[in-house]
Amino acid sequence: MLPKQNRLKREEIDGLKNRKTNLIQGKFFGLLFEKKKGLSKFGVIVSANISKKASDRNKIKRMFYSAIGREEKWQEQGSFLFLAKKNCLNAEKREIEQEIVFLANKLSKI
Repeated sequence: MLPKQNRLKREEIDGLKNRKTNLIQGKFFGLLFEKKKGLSKFGVIVSANISKKASDRNKIKRMFYSAIGREEKWQEQGSFLFLAKKNCLNAEKREIEQEIVFLANKLSKI
């Protein structure tokens, strides 16, 4: 699980969405990010458009936070907001972990 200090707060999420930040698209997630020095913070948004059931949305969030919490390959610092896509409902935990590694590699080239 991702420690609370590494999660984005509501105000930080709103600020990140409202500012013109960078966006990277992946298979299961879009990634809004703002690189800055300091602690890396993460957030995930799973819209009700993805699934009407809160249990499905929470399952996606738990898989994401579990994968990012143990992923040592994330080297970048800053604020990162993952926006879930519809096809992440059918994704397995392993696929989400691979997606996170893919986005981390793509981010390091920017």
